[in-house]
Amino acid sequence: MEIFTWRTFSSPDNGSTVPSNTSDSDYCAPEQQAYMLVWTGTLCLTSTVAFPPCVGILKELGSRRWGLGHSGQGTPSRPSSSSSDLLVFNEFLFILLSYMYLALFALKRLRVIPTLSPQVLDVLLCTLLTGGPLNITALSLDCYLAVVHPVRYKGLKSSWRFPEVCTVFTWLYTVVLDTIVVVKDLRMYSPVGLFTYYLLCPLFIFLTVSTLHALRMAGPGHRRLADLCPTKRRIFWLLVSILVSSLLYGIPFVGMLTYRAFFVEGEQVLFCVVLPMVMIIPAISTTFVILYYFCSMTPSGV
Repeated sequence: MEIFTWRTFSSPDNGSTVPSNTSDSDYCAPEQQAYMLVWTGTLCLTSTVAFPPCVGILKELGSRRWGLGHSGQGTPSRPSSSSSDLLVFNEFLFILLSYMYLALFALKRLRVIPTLSPQVLDVLLCTLLTGGPLNITALSLDCYLAVVHPVRYKGLKSSWRFPEVCTVFTWLYTVVLDTIVVVKDLRMYSPVGLFTYYLLCPLFIFLTVSTLHALRMAGPGHRRLADLCPTKRRIFWLLVSILVSSLLYGIPFVGMLTYRAFFVEGEQVLFCVVLPMVMIIPAISTTFVILYYFCSMTPSGV
């Protein structure tokens, strides 16, 4: 099995093995480029639509969190009382990084930027597959505790500064794994990058589904979604959209990386034909989440 792979090639002069930055499998064959072009066009369209509101969300959340700048109404913003603003800020930051990674991945495969080192892509992907699941699991845990165990959540928020601790741990853990990827020169399908996703994905699903169930059952007689107050109903659909988008985005891509970890054959077809077609729907769903959150933002926060 070629899991922990060193990028090497055999020198024609003396047969020795020396590090190499690229190989033929890093590019798409001419007959496969049409699929990647379709994917690149979809990515350009979704990025154009999603990038401005995503930046606006980050700016607004930053203003709420740290009390800097001005709110959308032109008045000085104040620090938010919502402890999850920091985790939501990180989540949309990871979304921006995912757009950056996918754009660089497509341009590399199309030979638009052939000099781009695969290690840059590997580090970006490792960041997304470690920090992303950690942050979204922390966010789902934050929502779960706030809805299901509100009394315990208040004590945890005040005494442990839960969002700050989770954020620091997420980025420290991500930097450590990124360092391992750089030092060991590991490929993007290495178990080092995939381990965190497989470990946390079931926990994220459980916490989110449990929170959705608790929201729907909240209060006496509340057995229908229409019975919820507007704020809880907005949070309910936001959690649904995040859950669906995360699964649509993560499972196909991680599944393909896992396949590549055990089977060397067919890498070009996998990443130049299958991936572009499969990832169109996740790109659209992620854009929907960004637009939904942006449109549902209120001066007091979601």
